[in-house]
Amino acid sequence: MVEKMGVVEDFLLNFPRKSTKYQYKSHLKLYFEFLDVDPDTYFDSDRDYKQDVTKYWQHLQKKYSPKSIKSNLVCIKKFLEAHEIDFKKRIWDDFNRRGKGSRVVRRDKVPTNLELRQILSHGDIRDRACFLVMLSSGMRENELVGIRLKDVDLESTPVKITIPAYNINGEVTKTKAGRTTFMSNEARDILGEWLKVKERYTKASEERASGLAKYMKDKYGKKIRGNNDDRIFPYTEATLQRMWNRLLKKSGYTKKDEMTGHYEFHLYTLRKFFSKKMKSVCAEAMVENMMGHEGYMNRPYDPYTDEELAEEYLAGMHSLYIFQTPANADDVESLKEQMEIMQHQMEQLIKQTKWAEDRTEDVLIAKDEYGITRNYTEKVEESPKELLEAYQRQQKELKDIEELGPEQWAWKKKMERKKR
Repeated sequence: MVEKMGVVEDFLLNFPRKSTKYQYKSHLKLYFEFLDVDPDTYFDSDRDYKQDVTKYWQHLQKKYSPKSIKSNLVCIKKFLEAHEIDFKKRIWDDFNRRGKGSRVVRRDKVPTNLELRQILSHGDIRDRACFLVMLSSGMRENELVGIRLKDVDLESTPVKITIPAYNINGEVTKTKAGRTTFMSNEARDILGEWLKVKERYTKASEERASGLAKYMKDKYGKKIRGNNDDRIFPYTEATLQRMWNRLLKKSGYTKKDEMTGHYEFHLYTLRKFFSKKMKSVCAEAMVENMMGHEGYMNRPYDPYTDEELAEEYLAGMHSLYIFQTPANADDVESLKEQMEIMQHQMEQLIKQTKWAEDRTEDVLIAKDEYGITRNYTEKVEESPKELLEAYQRQQKELKDIEELGPEQWAWKKKMERKKR
């Protein structure tokens, strides 16, 4: 394929967002590679554009998920319309109707705290800082590589991150609106260590990429910022993806989804990890707000303040720890001891309840020493009833512990005591 893509570059000027440009450029590259034509001569001769799109659509059906196919077709449609190649709406509707549907094919697997610890154990200070900040804040990749030190309040508890709608690279957030989220104390500590060595890392990277920097400057007049880059993580989304994939390979978590060919623990699952952990403890609407989901951020009836979000985040922060021990570790150990005692008590209760039930039947037919039948039922049944209620309460406690985990259960009990 010819390197020159003037027609494509002109088309991409219509889209201000860097992520949209990147995605559309990728779609068009695949389209012209499939057709084996030069995009700059594509409109110079009469072609059957409908047949081109139909063949490409058939190719996509064999290899890509429904969402990817739809995204590809939207891009091709806009590109053709920009050059006054306009099919009837029915034709595009037919592609959608005859396709795989709109369901999500990929089945994401959310990693556990242990799995994340095993993956990040293979990373250096930069890797750990990047991904601990990401998984404990719910940020998207483009947001993570766009934040600067002035956007982070390291003195607040929890550490507050103000994600701007725009930064030096253009648009940052998907919703085109800024928002507030937070990072865990664990991420804060490792971030502090990263900032100490960041300049050395970026300087080494700049030296390694000196040839690329000269090429970019000579060909495009674009200068690589290097140490002048004030972003906390001065990398691209593609670099972030390569960093994560390298950790997956080192840790052995290389299983891929059969339908898409992507890693099961792809980078976006860090955001899903944040969502799952926080929603098990915190209000769903507040978690969605911190994650920047548009539907929740634009609702006028729940305008949360930063203080309210911070308080809610603190309630679930312990569930996001990967390497550090939660602050309530003593409570958890105490709880484990109580569980062992509780298990022994239950075994005793079961024996006592069974004895009491058998004893009740004996008493119903018992006679006193004078041969008169006495009704002792009420007196004897009182004991097993209380025992049974205690047993049922303890079973419920154990079920809650099993569902929430001992750490979150301990935190929940602590919150309940505070409300009383």
